[in-house]
Amino acid sequence: MLLLEGNDMWVNLKTSFVDIDELLLFLKGQKFSGYLQFEFSDSQCALFLQLGDVVNGLVALEEERNVGGRAVKRILVRSRQDKGGTIKVTQLPLQNMQFLSEAYGLSVRLQHKNLSSKYSNLPEFIDKLEYESFSGCIEVWFPVDDQHGIIFIEEGRTKAIMTEELLVDLKEGTDSQRKFTESFVNRAQRSGVQYNAFVET
Repeated sequence: MLLLEGNDMWVNLKTSFVDIDELLLFLKGQKFSGYLQFEFSDSQCALFLQLGDVVNGLVALEEERNVGGRAVKRILVRSRQDKGGTIKVTQLPLQNMQFLSEAYGLSVRLQHKNLSSKYSNLPEFIDKLEYESFSGCIEVWFPVDDQHGIIFIEEGRTKAIMTEELLVDLKEGTDSQRKFTESFVNRAQRSGVQYNAFVET
C-alpha cells in the first residue's frame, strides 16, 4: 500500500492500548488532515481524514484494494477487535489529502501479476488499457532504488500518478500533464520495473 510521506505524529501505536474512537474524536477536535495507517497480520489499511472528518478508507489485501464507506467500517471494527495491530498517524496538508482520497476512489482486484517491463512493454500495455477503457490502477516497483509508484486510470485515461514523495493530478489532460505522464512511464520502462495491474470491481 502506497501513501504519501508526511509528518509522522505518532508511530507504532498498539491497537491493544489505543481506543480508536477516542483517537478519532481527538483528531476531529484538532481539525486534523492526514491519515491513520494500520498494520494487521493479513492486511494494511488506512483512514483518510480531512479537517477531522473521516472521508475515505483503504483496505489493502494481497490481491484486492477496497475503498469507501464499507472499508471505513471494516477498519474500525478490526481496530477495535484485533489487539495485534499497529497504528501510525501522519499529517498532510488538506489539499494533499483531498487528492489522495480522490485518487483512491475505486475498489479493485488483481488482474495481472508480476509483469516486467523487460518482457511486457509498459507504454504499450497502458495504450492497450486506454483502448479498452480500463478503470483501475497499475502499481509499479523500481528495483534499482526500491521505489514504488501507482498509475491511477479511469475509463482509459490516466487520472493521477503517485510516488512516496508526490501525487500529480492529471484529470484535466493538459499538454504538461501528458508530458509528465509520458516521462514517468518512459522512465519506468527504462528502469526495468515490475508491475501489477488492478481492475475496478
